[in-house]
Amino acid sequence: MSRFLMSFTLFILLISGCQSNNMDEDVNEQNDKKSIVEEVVSKHGHIQNLDALNAFVENVKNQIKSKINSVRYGIEGQRGVMTLTFNGKDIHVFHEWMEIL
Repeated sequence: MSRFLMSFTLFILLISGCQSNNMDEDVNEQNDKKSIVEEVVSKHGHIQNLDALNAFVENVKNQIKSKINSVRYGIEGQRGVMTLTFNGKDIHVFHEWMEIL
């Protein structure tokens, strides 16, 4: 009887350890979607994805939390990123330049 109980317990542990947990995958996928930040790109006067900036402005007007990156490229290839974050009350601005070698 003890042998049967031990075999049954090992079998249950084996089965439960091999199951995939789709809920964890769904949560990770949703977090990935939330972490995608819209970008407005400016390359020497040519602006791409301006609609994302308009959507950010609308979110601010409606007091909806939002985040957007404004990416500018310099003449020599420098990449400047300005991140605008709205927390429902205030807009925070973070700016950084990166040298491309």
